[in-house]
Amino acid sequence: MFGDKLAKVQKLTEKKKTEGLTELAHDKREDVRAAAIAGLGKCGDDMAYNTLIPLIHDPQAPIRVAAIKALGEM
Repeated sequence: MFGDKLAKVQKLTEKKKTEGLTELAHDKREDVRAAAIAGLGKCGDDMAYNTLIPLIHDPQAPIRVAAIKALGEM
């Protein structure tokens, strides 16, 4: 079950499905969130950008770092 979400993130990233990645960027698991955030950086559209900006203020440092890296990749 745990690998399912990470596999889903990978598929959504390959297809550049920003909506699905945005949903997973708010998952309860930090590893899923970080992977989805990285995927959003590869999408590079307005929705991805608008999802990433608030995440640079997330209470969890790894999420903030992932959001900043994703924005840098855009």
